[in-house]
Amino acid sequence: MAMYFVLMAAAVQLFASPRALLGVAVALAAYGLLLEVAQHTLTTTRMFEWGDVLANTLGVVLGLGLAATPLARGLVWFEHRALRRGRMRG
Repeated sequence: MAMYFVLMAAAVQLFASPRALLGVAVALAAYGLLLEVAQHTLTTTRMFEWGDVLANTLGVVLGLGLAATPLARGLVWFEHRALRRGRMRG
């Protein structure tokens, strides 16, 4: 779940368009589902787990939820702050 949260949170930082964010969210959820199918069909030691699919999707949803908070523009804030500090020192 944590990795899907991080990936979606990164997308929130990179994309401002709700349509783009929804596309990334659907793609990440589908990726998690496909990985579960692959580990079930391509290995003999792993099995498909609906709980894993749910956890991965929950991570995506929580990461997408950041878009509705001030944290959605955290990297922009950090960049502006870093640039200001650089100008003050230089």
